[in-house]
Amino acid sequence: MSVSSFPSAIMVAGLFKVTVSGETVSATQAFSSQAGIEFLADGTVDKNENGVRSQVDSATDWVIPNDSSSPFEVRATLNSGDTPSGTLGSWLALTTDRAWALTAGIEVLTCNLTIEVRLGSTVLDSGTYVLTAEGT
Repeated sequence: MSVSSFPSAIMVAGLFKVTVSGETVSATQAFSSQAGIEFLADGTVDKNENGVRSQVDSATDWVIPNDSSSPFEVRATLNSGDTPSGTLGSWLALTTDRAWALTAGIEVLTCNLTIEVRLGSTVLDSGTYVLTAEGT
């Protein structure tokens, strides 16, 4: 049964758990480096370190149980630092994978993001994500 088949009040009442745990993603590599975070439509959160993707923690997927047909939305806000790729400051449907990343040449780039997940107009959870990419 998909998330969209339940009324919002029931989801908030405990059938679905939304967790946005926060994470620090650091990547270092010669000449060019990339550090990123991805909220996937399947309900999981991956980190990207130089193109190697791994799930952050299955206990804190952004929605449990996972469901790929969700009515949820995500928004990333830049708190400080360098501007990552990906859309900032707008609510985006989580029916599609959403990603934010820094790509550094021979330099160090870092940013601090707040990522929020909402259902309708209600923000259900938020977390702080720190991305650091260092090309040496």
